[in-house]
Amino acid sequence: MDYCLNPNTRILMADLIWRKISDLKIGDILIGFDEIVGTRTKEKSQFKESIITSLGRAILPSYKITTDKGEVIASAKHLWVCRPLR
Repeated sequence: MDYCLNPNTRILMADLIWRKISDLKIGDILIGFDEIVGTRTKEKSQFKESIITSLGRAILPSYKITTDKGEVIASAKHLWVCRPLR
């Protein structure tokens, strides 16, 4: 479990309702990405339904990430889909 978000982070569910991570359970369906990332392909990442198959807790080094869209607390190893600066 190296890619954690803070338990208070809200996640978009498949029914388009936001819920805290701490309120999720195995079998819940959320909105995720298909993880197609890169500049060598014309395919773009798409939203898709993702089923929670396991849950756990860990205490990891974390950072508060603040942008003009808001803030989130995530572990140092959390992966992010980003648009390159031009």
